[in-house]
Amino acid sequence: PFVPVLFGDTVDVYAVPANGDPELVIAPVRMIAMTWKPDGGDAVPAGPAIMEGDQPPINSPFFRTHNERLYGASYLDGQPVWTPNGPPFTTYASGGVNCGKDARSSTGISTQPYMTLGVGQDVTGLFSYGLEIHAWADGRDLGSYWWDPRLQIRAQ
Repeated sequence: PFVPVLFGDTVDVYAVPANGDPELVIAPVRMIAMTWKPDGGDAVPAGPAIMEGDQPPINSPFFRTHNERLYGASYLDGQPVWTPNGPPFTTYASGGVNCGKDARSSTGISTQPYMTLGVGQDVTGLFSYGLEIHAWADGRDLGSYWWDPRLQIRAQ
């Protein structure tokens, strides 16, 4: 299988946990150009002459992050203790006690790393590459995984 793209397009490559686990962070970290098979030609290794030549199948990838604001609340430090009801709680249970913990709103940023590929101009063919994806869970390094996708570059 391959992903069809038009020459001149931009392709964003995200690595997203299939189970949606927020504790699992995965990021594309490396791309390995493997082969380039121009339409009507034979597949050739995608070495420096191809990738840095006048008409490479893709430009050098850009590694970026998409930031998303997250809103929530967090509790203040300290252990809650029972205290006698005073204003404003006297309306609810005069003479009773209450136990609670104050909270404050928080704003964090979630980042989703991704890679952007600029598809070459005026080239058509099949570009095969390897993609290294690195993973972390709960701050622990889980290592790298590999995937070998292909882009079918077509004229408009």
